Amino acid sequence: MRESRRAASSPSVLDRFWTAVRCRLQVSRYCREVLEAAGHAPTAAPGQLPPRTLVVGNDPVRILLFGEGVTVGYGVGSRAEAIDGALAKRIAELTGRGVILENRARPNVRVDEVVESLGGVGTHTFAVGVWSPALTETLERLTLQGWRSRVTAMLQQIRADSDMPLVIAQLPVPSGTHPSVLILRPWYARLNRTIAEVAARFPDVVTVELGTVVVPMRSGDPVLGTADYRRQADPLAEAVRRALWRSPSASADALSPGR
Repeated sequence: MRESRRAASSPSVLDRFWTAVRCRLQVSRYCREVLEAAGHAPTAAPGQLPPRTLVVGNDPVRILLFGEGVTVGYGVGSRAEAIDGALAKRIAELTGRGVILENRARPNVRVDEVVESLGGVGTHTFAVGVWSPALTETLERLTLQGWRSRVTAMLQQIRADSDMPLVIAQLPVPSGTHPSVLILRPWYARLNRTIAEVAARFPDVVTVELGTVVVPMRSGDPVLGTADYRRQADPLAEAVRRALWRSPSASADALSPGR
């Protein structure tokens, strides 16, 4: 009798699943509210800044940034302070070439909206593309299978347009001991493994780990700053450098600014 009462009071597998789903949704909403309350508007908001960062130099390479996540630019006031400036500068240092970096990231771009968010730009005109997933969507995905299907479909759409080498910025792993972080950390790890598995099935698509990042948990907490973007630009720039060797658009003529 005592055992039957215990069994009746213990949560079922389905109950635990929906509890985890509600927790992720709550974390997603909470993080967005904190960012808005702290005044950290994304630097990629429409009409705020021009869509391009230019590093002057000879024989320029054209790099496309798109998606959301690290490419949006939370916590800083200009593209020069965000991933744009750090990444363009580092690529120029590694390659000895100029860089024309076009950032078409938008806040909250879901995976199935990524290709549309490019606005009709031909990916074949870029030497390398860098995609970063949306943080909010990854918190709201209910199954890994659904996430895998969407990432696969997005890569198939891009490959239908061109064979541009693609670098995927994996989700930075949140650090700290806040209960929300303890929920996010294993979930992000599973999503990153899924991204890597999908990328491995496509030619010239690689993933890059961005390390850890502090997640703001209340108004006034710091978010990504210039130093963080410099740190994340290093592995991305190295992956871009390697991808340039395989790029079908690596000639000076194809990469000319006057396209």
